[in-house]
Amino acid sequence: MATVDQFLITSKNVRLRQYSNIKQMRLIACAMIILWCLHGIPFVLYYDIPSISQECRITSSAFRHYTVVYTLVLASAIPVLIVSIFGYLTFRNIRQSTVLVEQRADRQITKMTLLQVLLIIVSVTLTGVFSAYMSITDNITKDAQRLDNELLATTIITLTSYLYFVGNFYMFLITSSRFRSAVRHRMNCCCNEKQVHPSTMIHNEN
Repeated sequence: MATVDQFLITSKNVRLRQYSNIKQMRLIACAMIILWCLHGIPFVLYYDIPSISQECRITSSAFRHYTVVYTLVLASAIPVLIVSIFGYLTFRNIRQSTVLVEQRADRQITKMTLLQVLLIIVSVTLTGVFSAYMSITDNITKDAQRLDNELLATTIITLTSYLYFVGNFYMFLITSSRFRSAVRHRMNCCCNEKQVHPSTMIHNEN
């Protein structure tokens, strides 16, 4: 959504820019929360711990096939495609904006957009491919060595999946001087609000 919002903000079309507002973002955020809550219901219903394996597994073959399609297409390919397309469109809008070019803001926005695309490609693609592999091989009997390797890979890829969410802040902090100034300003404001200023009392001597 951040890449789509950047495309809308940088568009020359006034009608498109009007879609980028706080009210719209709040509605989309609420809709996404409801959608993902509903999407998580089948995971609660079709995951169980069989008495034989003592491992949490998918009990429905149809849902297992769905998870493979979901991780490869809905959770990996489509987000990467959306970010790549709107990242390119944002880059094109920036290059066509003479105001941004004159202010040299185009370089900062271009860097941030490209890094956003790279972050989501790395984090989402690895997670999607590995999740699909785990779903496909779920019913295969595995030895201890393979299980240990998969556990290590799960830990590494899970940490990598958080790269996009935490990486945006540090990415903006490194590439954008304006963002650094805004962060310093916010931090200074918070520090100044928490400071205790001693009151000067004047005692009149009679």
